Amino acid sequence: MNQATPSKKVLVVEDEEDMIFIVERRLKGEGFKVTSAMSGAEALKKLNAERPDVVLLDVVLPDVDGFDLCRQIKTEIDPTIKVIVYTGKLEKVDVALARKSEADELVVKSEDLQTVVNTIQDFFDA
Repeated sequence: MNQATPSKKVLVVEDEEDMIFIVERRLKGEGFKVTSAMSGAEALKKLNAERPDVVLLDVVLPDVDGFDLCRQIKTEIDPTIKVIVYTGKLEKVDVALARKSEADELVVKSEDLQTVVNTIQDFFDA
């Protein structure tokens, strides 16, 4: 398996500590530089300070809707940052909201983390 270049930065935005731990560990194991945020406000601070290449974004956050945060990233911060909406459910409304929010990809949390790794790696290989 190809290792990611260590300079490739990923911001994981997730409100569940256990999920952050699992995802961070896996992505770091693949060679990505990973930081995390547990709220929209914390994510915005890290986005402005660190300018990640990719954001793995949970939809349900304590202070903001993930779809709204995605739209804010794409329209107010940097449209070149790739955003993967990472949700526990996949219904037609979620797909529509992801498209409307300008998300680059939509991945279901129940899928193997390899799907997340492959999706992120594909952004860097493009």
